[in-house]
Amino acid sequence: MPFFGVVLLKLTPNDPFLISETLHSSMEAAGVGGAFVIVVFILLLLKQNRIDALHVWTACAFFNMGVLDLYHAIVPVGHLFVWLHSLAHLIGGALFILVWLPESISKSIVIRRFLIVLSLAVIGFGAWSITSPEWIPDMISEGKFTSVAVNINVIGGIFFLLAAVRFITRYFDNKDFWNSYLFAVLCLLFGFAGILFAISELWNGDWWWWHFLRLLAYTISVIYLFVRFQQTNRQLRQEVLDREQATDKLMQEKSFVEMLINVSPIIILVLDIEGRIVRYNSYFEGLTGYQLE
Repeated sequence: MPFFGVVLLKLTPNDPFLISETLHSSMEAAGVGGAFVIVVFILLLLKQNRIDALHVWTACAFFNMGVLDLYHAIVPVGHLFVWLHSLAHLIGGALFILVWLPESISKSIVIRRFLIVLSLAVIGFGAWSITSPEWIPDMISEGKFTSVAVNINVIGGIFFLLAAVRFITRYFDNKDFWNSYLFAVLCLLFGFAGILFAISELWNGDWWWWHFLRLLAYTISVIYLFVRFQQTNRQLRQEVLDREQATDKLMQEKSFVEMLINVSPIIILVLDIEGRIVRYNSYFEGLTGYQLE
């Protein structure tokens, strides 16, 4: 989809050109909402141990991308506009590539606290960028993206593609099977979106195309994780029901055995492995008058 879409747009005699900040802001807002919903689902699945621990990185990546893309959606078109989007793509890719780290690191309380601090720092840095735009490097020149903007997005795209390799290998190793499949697809879409940034121009068809790809990635994630979360809840409810039924059955069997022991007209003693009496029936107690002690 990424490459065929761009090829078709490049072959079009008049490349579609649409200046619409409203449409752009709407797409970005939808993506931001999707990112935050994904974070919630991942955290819930992590809490239930229904998803591998390495997804603390993906949750943090989606959260920080969502924050920076939210800033990106509300600022006017210009250097800051491109800077915030580029930063979101770079930080998201950098966090996604950390899925290569051993899962034992992902489970560390120290690492999880660090990710919280990192997220707060990203929120603050994004706000600082908006209040101090004079410090932002030039991201657009004569209607085209500068090398700084291109390099940031391409590097972020490469990070996503490297993360995709990790999920693909996990998929073929049958580890976290469907989640690995989903996140491999996501990383490919985000990765190609970053690469395509290098050959796109502001408001042109190819620029809108990779925006569409990113929104598609968010949409796929939300739908999949929602379905997965629903399935997990059903499984948990079924497990609870099975345990309750098993407990009821055990209690019924135990009560039945207790009844048989107590109504038996013969002496019944239960001994432990060392020969100590640990149980007896009412007939034994009535006949001998002995207490268990």
